[in-house]
Amino acid sequence: DLEQEADMFAQIYMKKNMQSLKPQINAVDKLAVRTKTRRGYVPFANAYSSHPDLTSRLFQIKNADLYEFENPLSMKFHAMKKDLKLEPGFLDMNINYLYWAPSSNISKDIEISLVGTIINNHDELSFQIEKIMLNFLGTLGTVNLEGIVDVLIPYSSSSEFVARIQSPPEKALAVIEGIKKKKVIPFGVETSAIVMRPGKPNQGVIGMMNMKCSMTIN
Repeated sequence: DLEQEADMFAQIYMKKNMQSLKPQINAVDKLAVRTKTRRGYVPFANAYSSHPDLTSRLFQIKNADLYEFENPLSMKFHAMKKDLKLEPGFLDMNINYLYWAPSSNISKDIEISLVGTIINNHDELSFQIEKIMLNFLGTLGTVNLEGIVDVLIPYSSSSEFVARIQSPPEKALAVIEGIKKKKVIPFGVETSAIVMRPGKPNQGVIGMMNMKCSMTIN
């Protein structure tokens, strides 16, 4: 996963700077050739040393695609319990890019990555994401966003994130197009309020753990 994220961010950088992917493809291809010719001398420890994994990475890079939102897809959090006195949109999750490629974990699946920033608009409380479930009607149904659970957003700050969705290839295009058109239906959202103090352990706020939230999308 870390290698796939590194490949993805490299492609985002090159697209933003209008550079060719050819140098990246050539670099991974050379690593794959080198490990194949040095079998028995290179430890099979990770995706930088294993020939099958490097070949898989090369396949992903060649078959990956990237979409940049002209205006970020905004997903604003709203506490469902009104007595918590949290302002509407206390968390604002902005998706800037969609990236999709053959999955490195599930054979034949397409992994769709949502890349962006979560902004914490509260000036005292930090928040930890506990769960985000989305409903893709007519395709995947209800799915968990992977990779975003336990992301901590400090107060008056922001955190970058990469969330993932696994999709069968025959449904992936419809899911991607739905996200591009911002046709995303929130199904279950939970977050916890955390107090962060220098030199002390983070502490959850009583009555504000695993808070159920609604979400508006635009």
